[in-house]
This record gives sequence, structure tokens and C-alpha cells, in this order.
Amino acid sequence: RVEEPYFSRRGKGDISEFVKTYEENYAATNREGLICIPSGNHDMVRIKETLDDEEIKIAFAFLLSVPGAPFIYYGDEIGMQGMKDPFNRGCMAWDDVNDELLKWYKRLGQIRHSSKAFINGDFEKVYCDGGVIAYSRNCESDSVLVAINNSNESKKIFVGTQWDNSYSLFDEICVDGFITLPPYRYTLLSKQNK
Repeated sequence: RVEEPYFSRRGKGDISEFVKTYEENYAATNREGLICIPSGNHDMVRIKETLDDEEIKIAFAFLLSVPGAPFIYYGDEIGMQGMKDPFNRGCMAWDDVNDELLKWYKRLGQIRHSSKAFINGDFEKVYCDGGVIAYSRNCESDSVLVAINNSNESKKIFVGTQWDNSYSLFDEICVDGFITLPPYRYTLLSKQNK
């Protein structure tokens, strides 16, 4: 874990460098391997120790929408807490489940499995500046656009008119090629390719 996670509302994280490294690694796989980004492991404090529930939702939206194999450290999907080793290795806390986070994680899993673009689609960065990122996943049958605003200001970003009239999986839509995202918000747009 880094000192200031990108998904923190403290606003000190910047995803640009991560995306640059991710794109280099993604290209290096030549679609013959998988990138695995873990939500945590036994060598890190749990995600719940550095992010609140809303920040974790944004992090999971990213983690489950980029190419690769999502690696969710057991318990992160239910909001388990745990500082450094050995406290982050506790037994699964089935009696202390954060139902809101678990429901969110399950919904993202359903969305991921419902689109071929998430399964084998290419990754294309559409916008990336400080606290805002937008990228698309594209395959022959469908495309998905993911946009995340992790800043404390509303952001209007240009993603292209091809996303006008697409299906919004959340509240925000694309109008004249622009998406307006409130602070600390995300959206996923989906469309069928002809």
C-alpha cells in the first residue's frame, strides 16, 4: 500500500502514474497473461484501515473493471478490519459482515460477468488527470465505459459522442460526448456494438 491511496478522499493520490505503469504492463502481456491487482494480502494493512466504505466502493469499481484477475483478499468484501500482520490474518468475520459492501461487491461481480467486454475486451484510456479517470473496455459484441471522479469537485469530462444514448448502469449519462460526475462518484456506461 502507498502512503496516500488514490481512492482516498484526502485528495493527495494521483492515478496517472499507476495508469501509465498499468498500460505498460498490460501491453507487455500481449493478451497472453493476466495482471492481478490485489485488494490486500497478509503483508498489508486491510483496505478498511485506509479507506472508508464509499472509498472502498470506488476502489472495487476500478479493481473489478480493469483487465486482469481481480484479487480480493478474503474479508475485504465484507469490510473486515485488521492492522499489520498478524491482525490482518484473522478468521473470516461472518458475524460482523458489512452488508452494504458485500452487496456492492456482488453487484460489481454480476456486472463484470454480464459483459463480454469485461471478460476479454481491450483496455483504452479515455481520460486521466489527477483525481479523474475514464477508460473503456471494448470487444466485438459490446463496450463498457468506466468513469471515476475521485476529487472533491464536480467534473465534466469528454468521453466521445459514441457514448451518447448508451445504457447507464448507475445515474450519470453521456450527453453530447460529456459525462458530468459529482465529487467521489463513478459511472459505468454500456452499449452493444454493431
